[in-house]
Amino acid sequence: MGMTTETFGFELDHSPAGLSIYDELKCLLDTASNLENLLDVFYFETQSWISSTGMRFSNSHKGVRYQVGVDGQYRCNYRLFANQDYLGEISFSRMSAFETDELELIESMLSVAILPIRSQLRYEPGDGER
Repeated sequence: MGMTTETFGFELDHSPAGLSIYDELKCLLDTASNLENLLDVFYFETQSWISSTGMRFSNSHKGVRYQVGVDGQYRCNYRLFANQDYLGEISFSRMSAFETDELELIESMLSVAILPIRSQLRYEPGDGER
């Protein structure tokens, strides 16, 4: 088995190729064919480390709404920006509160997803363009 690194209270396995989960996530997100596929991959990959019942993403400027799973009682919400570009809002939910180290891990994973999300949003038509 590969090496492990303790980050945010979690032991994160490195792949046999020596890639961290962040490197693997970036590779997976960079190969997504569209925004919905990218969000599917992102949600699936976060589930490997953080249990949640659902995830939502929206960008009102582009008229994009995405949801996977179901809403839970507890939610963590993030407004995503790349430089000055508004990318949207994303939230994770579940039936129990998120721990601080889980929130830090979500935030680290989101930092990897920001640029691929921005790239995919460039190809999404805005409201009235569909």
